[in-house]
Amino acid sequence: MKNDKKTKNELIAKLESVHRKIKRLESQLKKRKHTKQDITELKQVEEALRESEEKHKTLIETTDTGYLILDAQGRVIDANKEYIRLTGYDTLDEILGRSVVEWTAPHDLARNAIEVKKCAEQGYIRNLEIDYINRSEQITPIEINATVVGSGESVRILSLCRDITERKQAEEALHLEKENFRRSLDESPIGVRIVTADGDTLYANRAILDFYGYDSLEELQKTPLRARYTSESYAEFQKRKQQRQSGDFSTSKYEISIVRKNGEVLHLQVHRKEVLWNNAQQFLVMYQDITERKQAQEQITMLAHAVRSINECVSITDTNNNIVFVNRAFLDTYGYTEQELLGKNINLVRSLKISDEDGERIRLSTLEGMWHGELMNKRKDGSEFPIFLSTTMVCDNKWEPIALIGVATDVTERKREEEEINKSHKELRMLANHLQNIREEERNHLAREFHDQIGQSMTALKMDLSLLLRTISDEKQDVQRKLVIEELQSMQKLVDETSQLLWAIISELRPQMLDDLGLVATFEWEAQRFESRTGISCEFKSTAGDIQMDSKKSIALFRIYQEALTNITRHANATVVKSVLQRDDEVLVLEIKDNGRGIAFDKQSKPKSFGIIGMRERALAISGSFKISGVAGEGTTIIVQVPLGQVATEESTGH
Repeated sequence: MKNDKKTKNELIAKLESVHRKIKRLESQLKKRKHTKQDITELKQVEEALRESEEKHKTLIETTDTGYLILDAQGRVIDANKEYIRLTGYDTLDEILGRSVVEWTAPHDLARNAIEVKKCAEQGYIRNLEIDYINRSEQITPIEINATVVGSGESVRILSLCRDITERKQAEEALHLEKENFRRSLDESPIGVRIVTADGDTLYANRAILDFYGYDSLEELQKTPLRARYTSESYAEFQKRKQQRQSGDFSTSKYEISIVRKNGEVLHLQVHRKEVLWNNAQQFLVMYQDITERKQAQEQITMLAHAVRSINECVSITDTNNNIVFVNRAFLDTYGYTEQELLGKNINLVRSLKISDEDGERIRLSTLEGMWHGELMNKRKDGSEFPIFLSTTMVCDNKWEPIALIGVATDVTERKREEEEINKSHKELRMLANHLQNIREEERNHLAREFHDQIGQSMTALKMDLSLLLRTISDEKQDVQRKLVIEELQSMQKLVDETSQLLWAIISELRPQMLDDLGLVATFEWEAQRFESRTGISCEFKSTAGDIQMDSKKSIALFRIYQEALTNITRHANATVVKSVLQRDDEVLVLEIKDNGRGIAFDKQSKPKSFGIIGMRERALAISGSFKISGVAGEGTTIIVQVPLGQVATEESTGH
């Protein structure tokens, strides 16, 4: 654009110089006598003038600036091709003698008239911008520079007209860009100021006014500077001002505390950067409201003071997992000093047994609210120990995470006690299993003794009584014989009843069917006995096929079945019992279901529910599982799962 103005000014100067030469030569010719020598010189001058005019005419015709010569009334005397193009005509003849007012846009007529008058008074017009309307009624913005030459009737106006459409478009685009930029600054939640090196404000966006609580920049600037700061922040401002006055602009990031119009205090973070603004070196100062963050930090500090004396290990980390606070209990437990931990990553005290993925999972879970659980940590000396950790995320008023609070408890002693309790439970269970085995062995021994000794004796006694009865019956005696026969028959009946009772006791102690016919047949026999004894319909089905099971597991599963049926008789108030024995790979599953009242949840683990406890312990003793559930009014279901492998012997369990 500067080069265009230079070319335009040079062209105006040359045109003015040509006309001055013409006038000077004309004046000289009038004064001279027409001698032969004068005629020769005149010829030479005219030739030189002609050549000069040809050169300038060529220059004028080839330039992209419209050239125009007007008379004193503003009518066209001459024009180059570019000016003719601006008017929308094709030839010079079409515009000769016509006033330039014809092509001036209506909205610029008044202003153009004023400028023409001014041109007549001062002899020139510079950089006049008006709109032309050409022959096709298209508007073209042009820039006019004009000079008045001559006087009287020979007054001429030399004018240069330049099409500035592209420049206008560029200026409009630049203006729009500036407006968008200013609008974006005004709508930004970040405060923005443009200041001079002396601190004078050239521009401030809406956020700045909102921070201070004022309606306009003028109102803000009328407020004394000291009144805009807290006393501490004003003292810091004075220090920074002295640094800048000495040429030190190194402080580019800092925090200030301002006092709003209503007296409220806000904390702002400031970024200061040197920029070019309106072609001058200025400073861009950006402000971000950190009041909520400062308040949250103050709350964290207060919380830190409150937890210093807590016996639990308390740590506070930022969102990057860097430690910002630990209490005394934390230092004592982990063996570090405060200086050794502050600013370090919390992974410093994490056990190597915790993977990075698990650590990140804990952190992400905490970001969603809270996490708690057991994990391993390590002390400064490298020793590892278990802790129970609870973590909570601290957020600001916008729910943005700002810190992570962890409360850790050393559970070494608790874990040791749990191990002792588990060991004791295991030993008690093994003892109960051992006692149960002894009980079953004793039952087996008693059953064999009853069978081998008392059973044989009862059988022999019955045989003797039968023989004696036949002997007496063969003798034909009197009434006394009848009495003896009746007494012997009564004794025989008593022996039969005693034998039946004895076989029932033997079956209860150790069902011989279990060893002779197997588990399925024994279950079927027990279901029939239960139905005939109680009147409750009892159905047993098996889809397990041929079962090869350890003897200890068989008797344990049978005893569970017996106890389940006994409990149904006592508590269920049921009318139907259905049980199924099935096989799932190497696991035997027994399901027993009744249609009774349904066991309540709170009674499933009642301490005095010895029947349930006994069934559960029997299942655990053979490495199985026991589950009981009930629905009120719909009955109770028991599911027992037993692996078909060998049960552990007493020697293998250490007894």
